[in-house]
Amino acid sequence: TTAVVLSKLVVGWLATLTVQAKRQPDPSFDTTCRLCKLAPETNWHVLAECTHPVMVAARREHLTKITDHIADLPLPPAVQKLVSVNWLVDDSGALVDMQSEEALADTIRSWAPELANTIDVADLRHRLLWDAPAGKHADDLRKWAFRGILPAQWNALLRDNGVHAAAAETALRAIELKVCDTTPELWRHFCAEAHRLTGPCTNPNSLTAKVNAALATWNGPIP
Repeated sequence: TTAVVLSKLVVGWLATLTVQAKRQPDPSFDTTCRLCKLAPETNWHVLAECTHPVMVAARREHLTKITDHIADLPLPPAVQKLVSVNWLVDDSGALVDMQSEEALADTIRSWAPELANTIDVADLRHRLLWDAPAGKHADDLRKWAFRGILPAQWNALLRDNGVHAAAAETALRAIELKVCDTTPELWRHFCAEAHRLTGPCTNPNSLTAKVNAALATWNGPIP
């Protein structure tokens, strides 16, 4: 269900190969992305980086729904663009890279040139905690925003850009709901294509797999 996918998406526990590898006794278990074959199949890679044509098309379709939704909110145009940077896609179809000050500055200049001379990129990254990776996956809060978690730092940023506190809260909640309704579709597209290309990925150590393996060689009557 969408709720299950969303909960796993938020905590980074979608059943990508790197997640499945944690349950595999074989240290040589291959975690290369089943679609693009270019990088380890992590949660972030699937959602934001995989450039297989299916994922590029899905990302452009569904992330555009989010940015279009933001454009319809009663926010100043500059603020709409500032919030939308979380879901921008580059020419390759991957999520725009903003892991450095230079990358974020380039994004602001191309996406919102009217903000380029008014925003201190280093200060923006610091205020949004984008410069402070945390946790075992070294996630920054930009990744959390992409997943639909816009913390209090965004409220403060909107207020500082002329948005009333209540309006900022309402707009951010609306964006979070749209993201939560939209991003699980990326995982569904990935699973469908992975299944088409490689068949269902099953855990050989699961109870179901062990029962099926036992029955496959069973010659006697079924008890």
